[in-house]
Amino acid sequence: MKKLHTVFVLLYLTSVLHSQDFDTLWNRSLERYRLQDYHGMISNLDTLISTVPDFAEGYYNRGLAWLSLGNNVEACTDLQTAVKL
Repeated sequence: MKKLHTVFVLLYLTSVLHSQDFDTLWNRSLERYRLQDYHGMISNLDTLISTVPDFAEGYYNRGLAWLSLGNNVEACTDLQTAVKL
């Protein structure tokens, strides 16, 4: 019984840490957009999207960053993915 309790505690802590990491990266990506650090924003969003592949807002914002960098092909791909999700 004690092992089962330990497993549940570890799973809970992992989900809480994951949530904090997600929020931190999301907030950093928004701040990087505000600072016009589009490469940094894309890097943060790459990490978020690899963790949560159905995160439509991540694709949308990454599309905006690509657009700001003049990479219309990547921008269209991400924006279309965001719409599909």
